[in-house]
Amino acid sequence: VINQLVDNPTILRWGYPKVKEIFLSYVTMGKSYYQSDPFGAGRMILVLLSILRIIDVDVTSIHPMLKQHRTSINTTVMQHLLLKHRKEQRILCDIERHFTSRNSAAYPSLIEEPHP
Repeated sequence: VINQLVDNPTILRWGYPKVKEIFLSYVTMGKSYYQSDPFGAGRMILVLLSILRIIDVDVTSIHPMLKQHRTSINTTVMQHLLLKHRKEQRILCDIERHFTSRNSAAYPSLIEEPHP
């Protein structure tokens, strides 16, 4: 199911409750499964970031005004992921570019905390 989410960038047809359920289930199972595998944990986080990117692209295509708001996805965390394969690194680079671009929007994220 996770592969279907990542490979099919139009997940809205599933509905957000289903995507949320899959996302949270993957987090729960992945944390215990990859507990002692830093490369597996890196892949798990990569999949989760991929899903978040897909959701962001889908939602902003339906509601373009959201593109004026940042996402609050912290891209600095991405540089610390351990990834074995060049393909994974390219995917991460694309995700980082996407969220860096989105976080340069003029308005704050809808869930962003104010900075002092």
